[in-house]
Amino acid sequence: AVFGLPAFLSLRNKARAREALRSKGASSASTFDISLTSSPWPKTAKQKAINQAFTGIAVTIAFAFVPAGVAGFIIRERQTGSKHLQIISGVNIVAYWLSNFAWDFLNFLPSCIIALIVFAIYDLEAYTGDAAGVVFLTSLLFALAIIPFTYCMSFLFKTPATGQVVMLLIYFLSGTILLIVSAILSVISSTKEIND
Repeated sequence: AVFGLPAFLSLRNKARAREALRSKGASSASTFDISLTSSPWPKTAKQKAINQAFTGIAVTIAFAFVPAGVAGFIIRERQTGSKHLQIISGVNIVAYWLSNFAWDFLNFLPSCIIALIVFAIYDLEAYTGDAAGVVFLTSLLFALAIIPFTYCMSFLFKTPATGQVVMLLIYFLSGTILLIVSAILSVISSTKEIND
């Protein structure tokens, strides 16, 4: 931690000073004290941008797992024939996909809510306060967009494990690359306005 070394040095110097006072026979050796105060500088704009970029990468990782899991179930249903069995049993194809979509969207909601709670716990200015509603709405819109995209991409894979891993990598890499580009744009003075 940042404060570990100064605290250690303060304790060591206090012990040395007490020992020196005791060796000279001072009566105040046991009550001698050194107090430490640490006042770190406020974070610079670059440090704030880097912190927000790392937060964004963590959120990207979290939001990449949910739709990747959706791909696994869809591919497994197709692979085992349970989808075909439902269709020949009389389930309407539209009802099948709408029920899957509704279920997957409801599974996405806790992730959106937990992300807001984490943002509030860590007091991230960019994601809390007035921006909390926008962040939640963006999360919901992301869910509405990524679930159908995952359904479409699931037809490219034969096994659930492969589909899930490839989709996870696609979501993680695309989100991470865009966040890194955004962080770089916010640090460079000539492109800062474009990124804001």
